[in-house]
Amino acid sequence: AANANVDQADKNGITPLYAACIDDHADCAQLMIAANANVDQADNDGMTSLYTACIDDHADCAQLLIAANANVDQAADENGATPLYVACSLGHADCAQLLITANANVDQADKNGTTPLHAACGHGHAYCAQLLIAANATVDEAADTNRVTPLYVACGQGHADCAQLLIAANANVNQADNDGTTSLHAACGEGHADC
Repeated sequence: AANANVDQADKNGITPLYAACIDDHADCAQLMIAANANVDQADNDGMTSLYTACIDDHADCAQLLIAANANVDQAADENGATPLYVACSLGHADCAQLLITANANVDQADKNGTTPLHAACGHGHAYCAQLLIAANATVDEAADTNRVTPLYVACGQGHADCAQLLIAANANVNQADNDGTTSLHAACGEGHADC
């Protein structure tokens, strides 16, 4: 529509670009970007079009937004999760790869100190973990006040494939949390003999 405000948000802060990305309408997203829509405008919950594209694994929309210089490290919501964090948490490897290629900060943590590698390993998304490790993510990064590592999280959840990737990347198998508990404690305490 002629002279339409492409950044007009509804009561929830959702813009036409954001709406296009929710439902993977890349053709509409491209039109909004061509009309100079603000690619980093967030909804009322702090989520951007890129963040929402990564939640739903809409890689085509994510690619368009990245090409339009969307901020790949813009944290969303009250937890401070980034598009890369949410992509890895949900196992959306295509979006994760796009973000990593666009130089997203692979170690940017949420407000609890949890990194994308913690998220990938905690949910058993080995391919995302592999992408992060290949992009030099810190394998021994300790999160939150308990100081748990990605290896600890993987072992505690029984994700042996993630644990093997971390060990192959020289993760410290003896690094303990604040209580002196190691990844081996976490694996054995949960009955995960394969870790």
